[in-house]
Order: sequence, then C-alpha cells, then structure tokens
Amino acid sequence: MKKLTFLAIVLLIFSCQLVSAQKLTIKKNIAYIDGKEYLKISDCGQFAEECSISNLVGKEIISINQLPEPAKPGTYFEVVFNGLNTSIEMRINMKYLVKLLYKKNIVAPDGSLIPENVKKLKEDYKYLVISPAESDD
Repeated sequence: MKKLTFLAIVLLIFSCQLVSAQKLTIKKNIAYIDGKEYLKISDCGQFAEECSISNLVGKEIISINQLPEPAKPGTYFEVVFNGLNTSIEMRINMKYLVKLLYKKNIVAPDGSLIPENVKKLKEDYKYLVISPAESDD
C-alpha cells in the first residue's frame, strides 16, 4: 500500500511538471513561448560579430558577445543586460538562454528588463557557468 501511495505521488508530481512546461520554438529570428511571440533574436551564428535579443518592438535589451573558447568556438558568451550595467558569462545556446530568461521572468510584459530579477539571476549564477551548450533543450 505504501508503494502504491508513493507511486501515485510521484506520478502526480511528474504530471504537474509536464503541464507547467513551456514550449519554446525559434522561427525566423523570433522566439515563441507556447505559440506566443516572446522576443526577437538577431542572427547569432557561430561567426556572427553582433548578436542580440530585442523586445517585440525592436529595442535591443540584451547584447551577446562571444568570448574565446578554443576547444569549442561559439559556445562561451558574455550576456550583457543593456541599461543595467550587468553582465554574466555563460556557456549556453540561444534556446536555453531564452528559456532561462522566461523561467526567471527577466523580461516584463512591456518588453523591458526587470532589474531585480536580473540582479537575482546574476547572484544565482555568480560562481557557476551554465554549460548546456551542446543541448537544444
């Protein structure tokens, strides 16, 4: 009986996570969350000199600068939150970065950055370099 109760609780928790998961797609330089436009993304190929994320109006809110990484070029970046004098170094791909921005509620509904959430993100990742650069999730 205890095993059955435990299994039911695990299944309930797992199903709740599936329901709350957000589907992210990036098409034609626009990131969509559950089919709704979220952010504009410049063409950020491995050799792109300029890379940025803009709100839907087109105002650049985040600049992304490639940092040297001889082992895997194009996987180590400085993410600069424009207007907040804040940046974070990360090993990350664009899809994961957009998911992180959404999950941490970095961008307000009006397309501006939320300073207190950016500050919290920087504190959370102060000594940690995120490294799912090989993952598309």
